[in-house]
Amino acid sequence: ERIVRGDTLEWLKRLDVSLFAIDEAHCISEWGHEFRPEYRQLGVLREVCPEPPIAAFTGSATRRVRHDILHQLKLRDPGKFIVSFYRSNLKIVAKQCETQDLTCKYVLREHEGETVIVYAPTIREVEATAEALVARGIAASAYHGQMESSRRQENQDKWMNGECPVMVGTLA
Repeated sequence: ERIVRGDTLEWLKRLDVSLFAIDEAHCISEWGHEFRPEYRQLGVLREVCPEPPIAAFTGSATRRVRHDILHQLKLRDPGKFIVSFYRSNLKIVAKQCETQDLTCKYVLREHEGETVIVYAPTIREVEATAEALVARGIAASAYHGQMESSRRQENQDKWMNGECPVMVGTLA
């Protein structure tokens, strides 16, 4: 978020930058710019530091999104490395639950001991579902764009290292 601030851009001009790496680059074109509008402004890097290469990484970009990333970042003759979205270590299950209680029962019954992401349609439901899971003794935490970034990072770290195996988040 800070990279496109004027003071940060001025600071970058004084550095000998050898490469910019942008992770989750699909957010430049889809989803992420809705809660982090700075994604749409990353093309300014090319204007401020015209020489360093820009590498953009994503695991979920459609053809349209890939073209938009190239355009937004002003990439010049980029190498493109595209592999399948399939990940043998991931299992995707879609199960609509009308209440947090049903979500809790489903997670407990079907995915006990597994690392799980539960999606909820609103921030309010993310928080309520995470609270309902915790009340049932399931280590769960919330993740959404309106959280303080430090809390969001803390929850993500706990989920990534297995301390909190259930993450409840919005679709964004």
